[in-house]
Amino acid sequence: MTTVKGESSLLFLVLNFVKTDGLPSSCLRDIPKYQLITKKSPMSFVRLPPAPLPPSSPHVTVVSSITTRGKPKSSKSRMLSPTSILEPMMATNKSLLASLASKKGESLPLSTLMFKALDDIIIDFLDPPVKPSLDPRTVLSGNFAPVDELSPTECEVLEGSLPQCLDGAYIRNGPNPQFVPRGAYHLFDGDGMLHSIRISRGRATFCSRYVKTNKYTVEHNLGSPVFPNIFSGYSDGDIEMLGRHNFEGMLSMSMTAHPKVDRETGEAYAYKYNPFFPPYLNFFKFDRDGVKQPDMPILSLSCPPFLHDFAITRKYAVFPETQMGVNPKGAVLGGSIRMDLVHGLMEKIKINLKDGRVSRRPISAMNLDLPVMNPAFIGKYNRYVYAGVADPMPKMSGVVKLDLAKREGTGECVVASRNYGPGCYGGEPFFVARDPEYPEAEEDDGYLMSYVHDEKVNGSRFLVMDAKSPDLEVVAVVKLPQRVPYGFHGIFVRDNDLNKL
Repeated sequence: MTTVKGESSLLFLVLNFVKTDGLPSSCLRDIPKYQLITKKSPMSFVRLPPAPLPPSSPHVTVVSSITTRGKPKSSKSRMLSPTSILEPMMATNKSLLASLASKKGESLPLSTLMFKALDDIIIDFLDPPVKPSLDPRTVLSGNFAPVDELSPTECEVLEGSLPQCLDGAYIRNGPNPQFVPRGAYHLFDGDGMLHSIRISRGRATFCSRYVKTNKYTVEHNLGSPVFPNIFSGYSDGDIEMLGRHNFEGMLSMSMTAHPKVDRETGEAYAYKYNPFFPPYLNFFKFDRDGVKQPDMPILSLSCPPFLHDFAITRKYAVFPETQMGVNPKGAVLGGSIRMDLVHGLMEKIKINLKDGRVSRRPISAMNLDLPVMNPAFIGKYNRYVYAGVADPMPKMSGVVKLDLAKREGTGECVVASRNYGPGCYGGEPFFVARDPEYPEAEEDDGYLMSYVHDEKVNGSRFLVMDAKSPDLEVVAVVKLPQRVPYGFHGIFVRDNDLNKL
């Protein structure tokens, strides 16, 4: 999330985590830096110094990542190709390929056979014993357990009424493995499922559909998991996968899940990430017609950083270059990482472009995660941020509204909050403007929405809250026809945009 104040300074928010010890030096890099890339020129960038340490902090704080106590050890890891990673593992048990081929027949593609063999090697030789934190019986328990697909089903409005201005579909993604994992499992693994609630004229229709990726299709046809877990039609409300889109061959690899759309220009900005070969980071944009423009390689990175998100302003794209790097070989062949994480600390960072000074201050003592803002204010000065209350992690017991305009030194910036109640947990909130076409509308004039699960009755609801009210008043509660597992990110697509698909 970004805000801009004049042309001489930048303000943006980050979420930090602090660890104690035990992180291998091969994962550590130099102290964090901020990469600023101008949105127009690939050759113009500024490398800023690290943020100063707060006087009371015994830790080195890293922007948007995990930090270490004291000064980290630097390490220059040799970058490896996918082949150099696979070869030693495949040599460990070559007979797996032959045995799989004899069991499944010659009709299976070679890539499927290789992935299945790789999965067997990881499960049988690299992962055991499975730790409780990665045991599917633990990870996929309660409301983290997968659900079946559900065709469009009309919902009951239990409380209040759905605002007439909400005409569209709220769609949220999340993990939902179609088969029980055979080995260690992380929530980032597995298949993806979209949970959609279509709102029209005060009525709601809900459905859940798998994302038909290549992985899903291969495993669905085979009847069992194949790929290794590397992280150990809308009128009736239905979701239909139209297929993969690589922008006429211009997008050769996956891009970030967090692109940024400049509402003033209609352009979208994104990056793609390569952990094996330089350039490790490529910045690019799509014009207002959806045509991808050439990549801008970021050549100042000496090794791949651990990067999750970025920010834009009117002139710049901001990449937090953390002190955690990625070692592909170590991810497969290395040992366990020991770390003690405390709750996240959300901070406001200010970069002075004239003298390169960086200042920072916490804006809340609460454990907050999955922050969002009014999408119309991305790249512009914004005042309000909404975030889930991670209590206990990784569940979200409520949602808060933060006012970034509160003066320095006042500490807590939370100005409104809503607790979901005992045993009830939600996820990432999403802001929808009351009237997106009204240019003079106030930034917080709209609604927050989220799926909320009641663990006491094992049922899920859809909540709509008034973003302007002092207590984030609930204006509508919709009973959902089936449980919605805890997930990740969502988006609200208005009806006029749905009709363009």
